[in-house]
Amino acid sequence: QLPLSDVRIELINKATGQVVDNAVTLMDGKAFFKLDRNTDYTVVAKKYGYYDKSEDVSTVGKQVSEDMNMNLKLEMEKKRLN
Repeated sequence: QLPLSDVRIELINKATGQVVDNAVTLMDGKAFFKLDRNTDYTVVAKKYGYYDKSEDVSTVGKQVSEDMNMNLKLEMEKKRLN
């Protein structure tokens, strides 16, 4: 499956429900965020014509800074034919 560009990514603080950051993927399908310590997040990927996809990520219990990678696979929406 090839990376998707122009996917809107939202970083949501799970405790508050607030969107704390957002980004749009480039041709390589990547987006980057700086995460706060001891915080639980939900990452949501959205693109027109695809189902939204979300996954949780947490920095709770992390003692040192590290890169965290996540792969979200979006599925095409099925269109109803008339």
